[in-house]
Amino acid sequence: MKTSSLMVAKSAQFTWVNEHFEYPRKQRFSFFFSVDYDTAENTMAKLLIGIGHKLVNTSIDQLLNGKITLKQPEKGYRVSIDAFFLGTTIKATPNQTILDVGTGVGSALLCTAYRHPTCHFTGLEIQPELVNLAQENMQLNSLSDRAKILLGSIQAPPPEINNNSYDHVMSNPPFMAAGHSSPSPETSKALSTHETEVGLREWVEFCIKRTTPKGTVTFIHRADRLDELLSLMHQNLGAITVFPLWPKLGQPAKRIIVQGRKGIKTRMSLHPGLVLHQDDGSYTATADAVLRGDYNSHKSLLTDL
Repeated sequence: MKTSSLMVAKSAQFTWVNEHFEYPRKQRFSFFFSVDYDTAENTMAKLLIGIGHKLVNTSIDQLLNGKITLKQPEKGYRVSIDAFFLGTTIKATPNQTILDVGTGVGSALLCTAYRHPTCHFTGLEIQPELVNLAQENMQLNSLSDRAKILLGSIQAPPPEINNNSYDHVMSNPPFMAAGHSSPSPETSKALSTHETEVGLREWVEFCIKRTTPKGTVTFIHRADRLDELLSLMHQNLGAITVFPLWPKLGQPAKRIIVQGRKGIKTRMSLHPGLVLHQDDGSYTATADAVLRGDYNSHKSLLTDL
């Protein structure tokens, strides 16, 4: 018998996401119900698949040492430490607006919102099942009054996302360039990690257009794509800061955070970055503070470390 972290007796929790039918006001919806695994495999699952729905098995996890509750798919792309560090680079003032492009289930948005309790957030996500989970995560963490999750894509964004309207735009875009590796067989994970017809250029241009003059645009990405990312950001951003994340002291960086300001002419700076792990594999003091949600909310890794 299959087991689940949420399983009680022989029940499991699923999200039912409508994909093919329109409902009043054109709202997609999800709801939760319990079914016996064997029943789901033999009857209910077949019925739902036949009428164009998905069952998404989910887990509930705690982030920032229990300060945030996150509901996410058990299979596919799951939250990584990238979300924590991306959120710690945003230095916002009260009531500013922050857009998270490709928000997934909202992990980076939640980490940023915890640090900035008076700011207003928007998350854009292309996958309907992740939009539903992200919306539920906003409710679970009492953020529905200042955070909204919108279904849409870079090619076809919802009308609520206007140009020049966000003080800060951040993104953890798909890392792998199209055709450079084999995507995961899990469709959701493949969309989250591999570029499709929308490449890094389109991703960067979209984020810059939505940012207010002098606002910040921040990406976390693979270190081996830094040259490509800088060439795209340099066209419209200045005061660019490159922040490497070193796995251990003396090892090459695998991730980099890059932030620039729209319409600013200040030259680029290369930050010493952050070493994540001690020689014994434990987190360094600063990395541990970020992951526990204890890093000073008035500071940014990029400017105050």
